[in-house]
Amino acid sequence: MDKVEIKQKVFFLDIRQKNINTLLNNFLKLAEESKDISICLKMPYKNNIDKKAIKNRFDSIVRYLRKKNVSNKQISVAFEFNNNKDIGDLKLDVVKDLELDFKRDGIKFGFLDQFNLWSINEVENTINTVKSTANKIKQLHLSPLETLLNAYISVTKRKYKFEREDQNFAMSRSVIGVSNNDSIVCAGYVELLKSIINKINDENIKLFRNNVLIQQNNKTIAGHTNLIAYVKDEKYHIDGYYYLDPTWDFKRDKDDYLRLNYFMVPLQNIKEIKKYDIKDVSINKKDFDINSILMSNYVKTKIKMKMSRNSDAAHLYYNTTDPMNGISFTVNGLHFDNVILNNILKQEKTKNIIYNKFDEYLKDNYTKLQIDLMKMNTYLYNSTLAKFISENHDFIESLIYKSSKPIDLQTLKDALYKVLSCNVKNKDKSQIYALTERTLENNIKMSSEKFNKSAKDAFSECEYFDK
Repeated sequence: MDKVEIKQKVFFLDIRQKNINTLLNNFLKLAEESKDISICLKMPYKNNIDKKAIKNRFDSIVRYLRKKNVSNKQISVAFEFNNNKDIGDLKLDVVKDLELDFKRDGIKFGFLDQFNLWSINEVENTINTVKSTANKIKQLHLSPLETLLNAYISVTKRKYKFEREDQNFAMSRSVIGVSNNDSIVCAGYVELLKSIINKINDENIKLFRNNVLIQQNNKTIAGHTNLIAYVKDEKYHIDGYYYLDPTWDFKRDKDDYLRLNYFMVPLQNIKEIKKYDIKDVSINKKDFDINSILMSNYVKTKIKMKMSRNSDAAHLYYNTTDPMNGISFTVNGLHFDNVILNNILKQEKTKNIIYNKFDEYLKDNYTKLQIDLMKMNTYLYNSTLAKFISENHDFIESLIYKSSKPIDLQTLKDALYKVLSCNVKNKDKSQIYALTERTLENNIKMSSEKFNKSAKDAFSECEYFDK
């Protein structure tokens, strides 16, 4: 769970902006009113950057600010870290040279993530941490479900802990922060798990954020971040979307088992989760409706289309106030953006169903207009596809739910035993089997507290553990 209220005294300026002079003057006006405010000059990072060109660009702006009596202490320079990308692929040789250049000038330099400036050393530590974990898992040659479970366990073994009061909030939320200290909260679990899975780079595992605002008396008092996972695993006959929340499954000190109550939960079960008392985990409030923790407050909106006439594929977008969401629960149903849509259109099962229905749609709408369907140009075809999808949101939503079939207990048992066999050292098969049994038994007990009886969840369906 995430505390809300963040106070910033930093003016972030993307140096690629066309109206950069106007923006610089806006900062200077603020600086006249308060000497506490600083400016961070930023731009997105690419591995093939031209060091000389970049340094000259930043230097020209720094010289301008100095002429306006802005001190070096008020200026920082940063490459923006895109946490949707794989941090493990960042190359830092050129950046290290730039860091030395700016350090000589007395200017802070680093990577920007979650509104915090991270040193190159901290970024390098993160890269090594993510790479190390991902490589260890890859070397085990596990199935997609087993791979995700292994990564999930590696993240949830971290104890939930807020950053200190004197630390930036990103210490417990950014993948860089949680890789360089022992603080971690909901966003930190999500970012770390996503980074590991991204580095593993299995096309059959995709993770999407589900960002939530928690409100009480129409006021936002907290936020929460969890995940929707797409997993395709032929070994276990899985091909669908599932809910994950590593925050609630973090290992407590007294646990002698693993918590997996919120791992691979079928989407239709979300509404079956009972009210959850979060007073001992986060802010000091009791009994939020679980929907306020699991479901976004953003209202489901209609699809709009952004597409070039020369495009070979439709780019479908959702209007949303939160562009970080790939897929999320809303008060009015599922919200999904172009990333999810494109993924659904690639899935073998859903692709065939959607395109068969789309063919009927084409015949109904264009045969009447005497348009030859075989001669439709790419733009007309894709624009029609976008229109069809925008008019059939509920149909596509139903396909997502249908793909989210409950994971049976035997599947989870087999996957967990396999993962533990690969990771638990100095234990024989009987001890690993005992840990597997103990984990499932305890999760079954917990599910009766967290899920309603009507939930069709692998844990909640089982009153007894079949030995």
